[in-house]
Amino acid sequence: MAHASLPESPAPAPRRWRGLLALGLLVAAVHLLLLQAMPLPRHSSDIAPPMAFSTRTITLNPPPAPAPPPAAAAPPAKPAAPARPARPRPRPALPPATVAEAPALPEPAPQEAPATPVAEAPPPAPEPAPAASVPVVAEAPAEPLPQAPAGAPITIPGSVRLLYDVQGQVKKMDYKARSELLWRQDGSQYDLRFEVSAFLVGSRVQTSRGKLTTQGLAPERFSDKSRNERAAHFNYDQGKVTFSANSPDAPLAAGMQDRLSVFIQLGALLAGNPGAFPPGTTISQATVGPRDADLWKVTVAGEETLRVLGEEVKTLRLTRPPGQQYDTQVELWYAPSMGFLPVRIRLTQPSGDFADMQLRATEAP
Repeated sequence: MAHASLPESPAPAPRRWRGLLALGLLVAAVHLLLLQAMPLPRHSSDIAPPMAFSTRTITLNPPPAPAPPPAAAAPPAKPAAPARPARPRPRPALPPATVAEAPALPEPAPQEAPATPVAEAPPPAPEPAPAASVPVVAEAPAEPLPQAPAGAPITIPGSVRLLYDVQGQVKKMDYKARSELLWRQDGSQYDLRFEVSAFLVGSRVQTSRGKLTTQGLAPERFSDKSRNERAAHFNYDQGKVTFSANSPDAPLAAGMQDRLSVFIQLGALLAGNPGAFPPGTTISQATVGPRDADLWKVTVAGEETLRVLGEEVKTLRLTRPPGQQYDTQVELWYAPSMGFLPVRIRLTQPSGDFADMQLRATEAP
């Protein structure tokens, strides 16, 4: 009797697992190949360093704005109803305009502070009254004091601090020192200070302050201090100059200067019209000192070349010989290239003592 055939039994489990393992290895190999084909980050030494920061201000032109896309056609708008006229609103009242006054000049500071450019001062209001229109209290001097020429051009230099090296002699003893001329103006007022100081010699300070007019400087107070201070006051409303040293009053003429402001006034005259002062010209200038007033006759000696601030500079030399027995001889060198500021000043006493000041630097005031 024949036996019926039985179906084949399934493959053993180990063969099936080996097939799955081979498939997994194939997938892993494909992934590995893909990973190797991808770019990896470079080493830090291969990466370019960042750009250095620049403190300069650079203006970049903005890129042109892209053109806007074409707008879709809008449906026709409905006719709008006529707008009602708006009622006019009252404008608020404006506050009244105010005029700011020019700030007053601060007092000159002792500490040191380009040169500044030469500026022509605008005419302020009002000008001091001429002496002829007011009574004169003191007796007139033997030689009448001149009036400043009407309409003479004046160019006022800008504010500046001038520093000088000084070589001098006192009682046959040579010395070296330094001096400073501080000039400040705001277009309507001015403040001027001059100081010379030296070891074993002491110091001397002169100050002048006043207004600026169409005729130039109009001093109001002049002081001279070494051990004691003496001052002169310009009283324009009374037409006289009074002194703190109990000296007789002096008549006040228009255009009158003091012994410090005259240095700036002469330079302003030269700057206003240099061609009007050829060599040999004499400028008569009423000048006030700490005790009295006299007439300075300043002569234009001519051009001289000086070495100023390391350069050869053309200057115009002015001289004032002593008018009286104990007067000081004054020599001034003005540089046209520096706004006719005094680049050298030499003062000689009747005894032979002198102080020769030459410009060594300029600073802002």
